[in-house]
Amino acid sequence: MIDKARYRPSAPRWFNKVLRCALGTFLRLRFRIRPVGTEVFKHLKPPYVVVPTHHGVLDPFMVG
Repeated sequence: MIDKARYRPSAPRWFNKVLRCALGTFLRLRFRIRPVGTEVFKHLKPPYVVVPTHHGVLDPFMVG
């Protein structure tokens, strides 16, 4: 039996949007992130998943 009353911590959606906008913009400018190989997307039909080539703590904000 699953306990539906369990506490699940999560941030409000507005906080995630503000954090993504502020931190994501800062990281893109700071590390000069530029997309490479975007011509591949012209031939694909959505939906598709964009995945970074390595795992890092800041990747979700940069790829976002």
